[in-house]
Amino acid sequence: MPRRSHRPPLTVKQIIAWAKAHQRRTGRWPNAGTGPIPGAQMTWAGVNSALRNGDWGLPCGASLSKLLDEHCRVKATLTVEQILSWMKGHRQRTGRWPVSRSGAVLDAPGEDWQAIEASLRHGNRGLPAGLSLWQLRLLTGQAEPEQVERRRRTARELDLGGFLHKGHYGPWWTKSEVTLLGRVPNEEVARRTGRSTDAVRQKRQAMERRRRAGGR
Repeated sequence: MPRRSHRPPLTVKQIIAWAKAHQRRTGRWPNAGTGPIPGAQMTWAGVNSALRNGDWGLPCGASLSKLLDEHCRVKATLTVEQILSWMKGHRQRTGRWPVSRSGAVLDAPGEDWQAIEASLRHGNRGLPAGLSLWQLRLLTGQAEPEQVERRRRTARELDLGGFLHKGHYGPWWTKSEVTLLGRVPNEEVARRTGRSTDAVRQKRQAMERRRRAGGR
Protein backbone atom coordinates (compact mmCIF):
# COMPACT_ATOMS: atom_id res chain seq x y z
CA MET A 1 0.00 0.00 0.00
CA PRO A 2 2.69 2.63 0.79
CA ARG A 3 4.25 2.18 -2.65
CA ARG A 4 0.95 2.89 -4.36
CA SER A 5 0.44 6.15 -2.48
CA HIS A 6 3.32 7.72 -4.42
CA ARG A 7 1.77 6.95 -7.77
CA PRO A 8 -0.18 9.74 -9.54
CA PRO A 9 -3.95 9.13 -9.68
CA LEU A 10 -5.11 6.99 -12.57
CA THR A 11 -8.25 8.04 -14.41
CA VAL A 12 -10.77 6.23 -16.54
CA LYS A 13 -10.09 8.76 -19.30
CA GLN A 14 -6.38 7.84 -19.31
CA ILE A 15 -7.14 4.10 -19.44
CA ILE A 16 -9.52 4.58 -22.37
CA ALA A 17 -6.87 6.64 -24.18
CA TRP A 18 -4.31 3.87 -23.70
CA ALA A 19 -6.82 1.26 -24.89
CA LYS A 20 -7.68 3.22 -28.03
CA ALA A 21 -3.98 3.75 -28.80
CA HIS A 22 -3.42 0.00 -28.40
CA GLN A 23 -6.33 -0.75 -30.73
CA ARG A 24 -5.01 1.64 -33.39
CA ARG A 25 -1.53 0.16 -33.12
CA THR A 26 -2.44 -3.55 -33.07
CA GLY A 27 -5.96 -3.77 -34.44
CA ARG A 28 -7.14 -5.38 -31.20
CA TRP A 29 -8.48 -4.13 -27.91
CA PRO A 30 -6.36 -5.00 -24.84
CA ASN A 31 -7.27 -7.43 -22.10
CA ALA A 32 -5.77 -8.20 -18.69
CA GLY A 33 -3.20 -10.53 -20.28
CA THR A 34 -2.02 -8.20 -23.04
CA GLY A 35 1.18 -7.16 -21.24
CA PRO A 36 2.99 -3.83 -20.73
CA ILE A 37 1.49 -0.50 -21.74
CA PRO A 38 4.05 1.42 -23.85
CA GLY A 39 5.28 4.54 -22.06
CA ALA A 40 3.15 3.93 -18.96
CA GLN A 41 5.49 1.81 -16.78
CA MET A 42 2.64 -0.56 -15.96
CA THR A 43 0.77 -3.49 -17.44
CA TRP A 44 -2.81 -4.11 -18.46
CA ALA A 45 -3.01 -6.67 -15.66
CA GLY A 46 -2.07 -3.87 -13.25
CA VAL A 47 -4.80 -1.66 -14.69
CA ASN A 48 -7.35 -4.46 -14.34
CA SER A 49 -6.30 -5.03 -10.73
CA ALA A 50 -6.51 -1.31 -9.95
CA LEU A 51 -10.03 -1.17 -11.40
CA ARG A 52 -11.08 -4.22 -9.42
CA ASN A 53 -9.62 -2.99 -6.10
CA GLY A 54 -10.21 0.75 -6.47
CA ASP A 55 -6.50 1.66 -6.41
CA TRP A 56 -4.91 4.93 -7.58
CA GLY A 57 -8.12 6.91 -7.32
CA LEU A 58 -10.22 4.58 -9.51
CA PRO A 59 -13.72 3.39 -8.59
CA CYS A 60 -13.81 -0.03 -6.96
CA GLY A 61 -15.44 -3.15 -8.42
CA ALA A 62 -14.82 -2.52 -12.12
CA SER A 63 -12.66 -4.37 -14.65
CA LEU A 64 -10.89 -3.62 -17.91
CA SER A 65 -13.37 -5.62 -19.98
CA LYS A 66 -16.32 -3.88 -18.32
CA LEU A 67 -14.73 -0.46 -18.84
CA LEU A 68 -14.16 -1.07 -22.54
CA ASP A 69 -17.67 -2.41 -22.94
CA GLU A 70 -19.18 0.69 -21.30
CA HIS A 71 -17.02 3.37 -22.87
CA CYS A 72 -16.03 1.89 -26.24
CA ARG A 73 -18.96 -0.43 -26.86
CA VAL A 74 -16.56 -3.32 -27.39
CA LYS A 75 -15.68 -6.52 -25.64
CA ALA A 76 -11.97 -7.00 -25.03
CA THR A 77 -10.32 -9.75 -27.06
CA LEU A 78 -9.87 -13.18 -25.50
CA THR A 79 -7.38 -15.97 -26.06
CA VAL A 80 -7.66 -19.72 -25.61
CA GLU A 81 -4.85 -19.57 -23.04
CA GLN A 82 -6.68 -16.95 -20.97
CA ILE A 83 -9.90 -18.96 -20.94
CA LEU A 84 -8.01 -22.12 -19.96
CA SER A 85 -6.44 -20.22 -17.05
CA TRP A 86 -9.88 -19.08 -15.86
CA MET A 87 -11.23 -22.62 -16.21
CA LYS A 88 -8.45 -24.05 -14.05
CA GLY A 89 -8.98 -21.34 -11.45
CA HIS A 90 -12.69 -22.12 -11.36
CA ARG A 91 -12.00 -25.82 -10.81
CA GLN A 92 -9.49 -25.09 -8.03
CA ARG A 93 -12.07 -22.99 -6.19
CA THR A 94 -15.20 -25.08 -6.76
CA GLY A 95 -13.98 -28.59 -7.50
CA ARG A 96 -15.85 -28.54 -10.82
CA TRP A 97 -15.06 -27.50 -14.37
CA PRO A 98 -17.13 -24.53 -15.56
CA VAL A 99 -19.98 -24.89 -18.01
CA SER A 100 -22.10 -22.24 -19.69
CA ARG A 101 -24.46 -22.23 -16.67
CA SER A 102 -21.69 -21.61 -14.13
CA GLY A 103 -22.35 -17.87 -13.94
CA ALA A 104 -19.66 -15.25 -13.38
CA VAL A 105 -15.98 -16.00 -14.10
CA LEU A 106 -14.38 -15.86 -10.66
CA ASP A 107 -11.03 -14.55 -11.89
CA ALA A 108 -12.44 -12.03 -14.37
CA PRO A 109 -15.05 -9.59 -13.02
CA GLY A 110 -17.47 -8.60 -15.75
CA GLU A 111 -17.10 -11.90 -17.64
CA ASP A 112 -19.50 -14.84 -17.48
CA TRP A 113 -19.24 -18.38 -18.78
CA GLN A 114 -22.35 -18.23 -20.95
CA ALA A 115 -20.94 -15.28 -22.91
CA ILE A 116 -17.54 -17.00 -23.21
CA GLU A 117 -19.21 -20.18 -24.51
CA ALA A 118 -21.04 -18.10 -27.13
CA SER A 119 -17.81 -16.35 -28.15
CA LEU A 120 -16.08 -19.72 -28.56
CA ARG A 121 -18.90 -21.13 -30.68
CA HIS A 122 -19.31 -18.09 -32.93
CA GLY A 123 -15.69 -16.89 -33.12
CA ASN A 124 -16.27 -13.55 -31.35
CA ARG A 125 -13.70 -11.40 -29.52
CA GLY A 126 -10.75 -12.67 -31.53
CA LEU A 127 -11.39 -16.37 -30.83
CA PRO A 128 -11.55 -19.12 -33.48
CA ALA A 129 -15.10 -20.28 -34.21
CA GLY A 130 -16.53 -23.74 -33.58
CA LEU A 131 -15.10 -24.36 -30.11
CA SER A 132 -16.71 -24.91 -26.70
CA LEU A 133 -15.75 -25.03 -23.02
CA TRP A 134 -15.91 -28.84 -23.18
CA GLN A 135 -13.46 -28.92 -26.07
CA LEU A 136 -11.05 -26.61 -24.27
CA ARG A 137 -11.25 -28.81 -21.22
CA LEU A 138 -9.73 -31.64 -23.25
CA LEU A 139 -6.60 -29.51 -23.67
CA THR A 140 -5.98 -29.66 -19.91
CA GLY A 141 -5.52 -33.43 -20.11
CA GLN A 142 -7.93 -33.90 -17.19
CA ALA A 143 -11.17 -35.10 -18.80
CA GLU A 144 -12.85 -38.17 -17.28
CA PRO A 145 -11.35 -41.46 -18.52
CA GLU A 146 -14.51 -42.54 -20.37
CA GLN A 147 -14.53 -39.27 -22.32
CA VAL A 148 -10.86 -39.00 -23.18
CA GLU A 149 -10.82 -41.04 -26.39
CA ARG A 150 -13.95 -39.44 -27.85
CA ARG A 151 -12.74 -35.94 -27.09
CA ARG A 152 -9.24 -36.71 -28.35
CA ARG A 153 -10.76 -37.61 -31.72
CA THR A 154 -12.73 -34.36 -31.67
CA ALA A 155 -9.60 -32.40 -30.83
CA ARG A 156 -7.74 -33.95 -33.77
CA GLU A 157 -10.62 -33.27 -36.15
CA LEU A 158 -10.84 -29.61 -35.07
CA ASP A 159 -7.05 -29.19 -34.71
CA LEU A 160 -7.51 -27.64 -31.25
CA GLY A 161 -3.80 -27.83 -30.55
CA GLY A 162 -3.24 -25.33 -33.36
CA PHE A 163 -4.93 -22.65 -31.27
CA LEU A 164 -2.31 -22.84 -28.51
CA HIS A 165 1.09 -21.19 -28.41
CA LYS A 166 3.98 -23.53 -29.13
CA GLY A 167 4.95 -25.52 -26.07
CA HIS A 168 1.50 -25.64 -24.40
CA TYR A 169 0.36 -29.21 -23.83
CA GLY A 170 -1.74 -28.78 -20.72
CA PRO A 171 -0.51 -27.87 -17.21
CA TRP A 172 3.28 -27.65 -17.04
CA TRP A 173 5.02 -30.50 -15.22
CA THR A 174 7.02 -29.47 -12.17
CA LYS A 175 10.38 -31.09 -11.36
CA SER A 176 8.86 -32.94 -8.41
CA GLU A 177 6.11 -34.34 -10.64
CA VAL A 178 8.58 -35.47 -13.30
CA THR A 179 10.58 -37.40 -10.69
CA LEU A 180 7.51 -39.57 -10.06
CA LEU A 181 7.61 -40.91 -13.62
CA GLY A 182 9.34 -44.25 -13.67
CA ARG A 183 9.09 -44.64 -9.89
CA VAL A 184 5.38 -45.28 -9.38
CA PRO A 185 2.59 -46.57 -11.67
CA ASN A 186 0.82 -44.18 -14.03
CA GLU A 187 -2.37 -44.38 -11.97
CA GLU A 188 -0.54 -43.21 -8.85
CA VAL A 189 1.17 -40.37 -10.71
CA ALA A 190 -2.22 -39.29 -12.03
CA ARG A 191 -3.71 -39.34 -8.53
CA ARG A 192 -0.88 -37.28 -7.03
CA THR A 193 -0.69 -34.70 -9.83
CA GLY A 194 -4.41 -34.35 -10.62
CA ARG A 195 -3.91 -35.47 -14.24
CA SER A 196 -5.53 -38.24 -16.25
CA THR A 197 -3.65 -41.51 -16.62
CA ASP A 198 -3.60 -40.86 -20.37
CA ALA A 199 -1.80 -37.53 -19.83
CA VAL A 200 0.74 -39.29 -17.59
CA ARG A 201 1.30 -42.02 -20.18
CA GLN A 202 1.86 -39.45 -22.94
CA LYS A 203 4.38 -37.56 -20.79
CA ARG A 204 6.25 -40.75 -19.98
CA GLN A 205 6.36 -41.75 -23.66
CA ALA A 206 7.58 -38.28 -24.68
CA MET A 207 10.41 -38.47 -22.14
CA GLU A 208 11.36 -41.94 -23.40
CA ARG A 209 11.48 -40.69 -27.01
CA ARG A 210 13.78 -37.83 -25.99
CA ARG A 211 16.08 -40.25 -24.14
CA ARG A 212 16.29 -42.54 -27.18
CA ALA A 213 17.04 -39.54 -29.38
CA GLY A 214 19.86 -38.49 -27.07
CA GLY A 215 18.01 -35.47 -25.71
CA ARG A 216 17.83 -34.38 -22.11
